[in-house]
Amino acid sequence: RMGADVLFRAQSDWTWAQIVQNFGSFTILFVAIFLLIWVVTTTAVFRSVLRPEERAGFFLRLGLDEFRNGLFSAVAFLVVPVVGGALAGGLFLLFTPFLHNQSEHSRYLIVAGSVMTGCLGVWLGTRLSLIAVETFAERRFHMSAYWPLARGRFWRVLAAYAVIAVMMGVLAPLLGAVSLAIFALVGPVNAIGVVVLKRAILYLMVGGAAVSLGGIFMLPSILIGACQAYMFRALADDSPTVYGMSWAPDPKVHPPA
Repeated sequence: RMGADVLFRAQSDWTWAQIVQNFGSFTILFVAIFLLIWVVTTTAVFRSVLRPEERAGFFLRLGLDEFRNGLFSAVAFLVVPVVGGALAGGLFLLFTPFLHNQSEHSRYLIVAGSVMTGCLGVWLGTRLSLIAVETFAERRFHMSAYWPLARGRFWRVLAAYAVIAVMMGVLAPLLGAVSLAIFALVGPVNAIGVVVLKRAILYLMVGGAAVSLGGIFMLPSILIGACQAYMFRALADDSPTVYGMSWAPDPKVHPPA
């Protein structure tokens, strides 16, 4: 029960403001470690799909591919909030005169502006979402290939992300429920009088809690990385030279369907 209460209280502190407040000067280290885990995991997923012959070490590396992915992730981490804020600010300035002149309809304008901002953000995010995997595939920052990569495939790419969102929406709560159940059982297990049995059960519970919590945090990177890698492979298989890309599937590794 105590473990479950601690976890429930901690959930309210899982915001960037609370993280900065709680970790203080260690926030940079926290973000760096989180980014490193995300980058290594997603790059390993990319490698498993696009370069399955590099299977040594479970596809895990720490090299130039990870450096490029990490650089892109760090830039995106800084740029995305700025772009989102600029879009929202621009639409707010655009609608400000109407808000003053038609105050009785202002809430409808606010809703319309919010919907427009969301749709524009989804459109831009979807069109540019394959930058990381395309950079990994070509082993370079190919700026001219990023925008046209998903041209004409917006709804196809968006549908794939929708499927991933549904999967995460189902699996993450299940893993969270497992973790909470394990934490809630820690107290009763500690009350067991047989020391050997108690320790054996606690070892199993620790392992189960670690796997379930790890799944919650690693699930997004694995599912999104796999989704992006397979989408990029499908686009490149269709017509790899149309977008000026230097990557093309190896028929020995990726036999045609």
